[in-house]
Amino acid sequence: EMAASVCRVGSTVGRALAKTHRPILLSLRRGQASVSYAQSLLGAPETRLTTLDNGLRVASEETGHATCTVGLWISAGSRYESEKNNGAGFFLEHMAFKGTKKHPQTALEQQVESMGAHLSAYTSREHTAYYMKTLTKDLPKAVELLSEVVQSCSLNELVGLAKSHFSGVSFEYEGDAVPVLSPCRFTGSEVRMRDDAFPLAHIAIAVEGASAASPDIVPLMVANAIIGSYDLTYGGGKHLSSRLARLAVEDNLCHSFQAFHSSYSDTGLLGIYFVADKNNIDDMMHWSQNAWMNLCTTVTESDVARGRNALKASLVGQLNGTTPICDDIGRHILNYGRRIPIAEWDARIDAVTPKMVRDICYKYIYDKCPAVAAVGPVEQLPDYNRMRSAMYWLRF
Repeated sequence: EMAASVCRVGSTVGRALAKTHRPILLSLRRGQASVSYAQSLLGAPETRLTTLDNGLRVASEETGHATCTVGLWISAGSRYESEKNNGAGFFLEHMAFKGTKKHPQTALEQQVESMGAHLSAYTSREHTAYYMKTLTKDLPKAVELLSEVVQSCSLNELVGLAKSHFSGVSFEYEGDAVPVLSPCRFTGSEVRMRDDAFPLAHIAIAVEGASAASPDIVPLMVANAIIGSYDLTYGGGKHLSSRLARLAVEDNLCHSFQAFHSSYSDTGLLGIYFVADKNNIDDMMHWSQNAWMNLCTTVTESDVARGRNALKASLVGQLNGTTPICDDIGRHILNYGRRIPIAEWDARIDAVTPKMVRDICYKYIYDKCPAVAAVGPVEQLPDYNRMRSAMYWLRF
């Protein structure tokens, strides 16, 4: 079991801007930004990785600001559960807030509140995280509380529930070994849950994507950035940069859409999710798949340049506080064994070419069986065989 304890404080860009007397005016002067994009990448603080004697990896970044986030990231999630103990990870996550042997629930809450801190946790398919955002001066106390929450949570209130629902779960692994994930296999399929009482249809179409450590992941991220996203609240209308977004505006195809790529240790899920009126489902599905086919066959240099810039802005924009950065560090340590610097991501993105996007998208998308999920008034959703036939073009 791998774990990463992470501490991140502040931002280099913010510190550099704070040193200027008039940062807003300076940033508005043409060609005279106080900190350029390239400078901010090179000036990002280094992530230091230390391994303790017990195997626990400690990743830390120091920037000297007044707030910090510290947490424990564990390489375990719902994928490690079986039919017998399904939901155990989520159950354990919430038990952590019921108090510890040293601090009952009320005392734990008072401790966190008195520090002005925020204690939270989440469980995903492959990761579990417990983390706290607090003042830097309270970092030692935050680590102490996290240690108690993870190792000594109180079960008094939940013993009865545990006996009722988990008494049949084995507490021992054969040979004292952590369960090994069974190989996953993507299968083209569909799930339709028609309910005409819903005001809008929610639909997703996806193919198997790349794993977190695959070299193909960056071209796929650029491809998704080319497709982009859209919401009715967006300005720009028919002048939006994304071709699919322009079509959505001009033809009133949907209320929103988003290209997504969920990556895991051994596989991924690459797709498009959209919310549409019941009478526009067929058209929106057609143009979504058409956007995929364009990526596989006719994507241009201008498309890729726009996608690269959008992806860079997205990556930097997501790291807008100590908590998202802390989460980024934790997931990187678990996925890659190190924190990949933003400058390295930037270089990888710059290396993506139109041919690379076409080749990688052809590999993952072209003539592949998709998985389709639809909920709501989905009568107009095309037959699966028709959607499957739209995953390739007959070209002569």
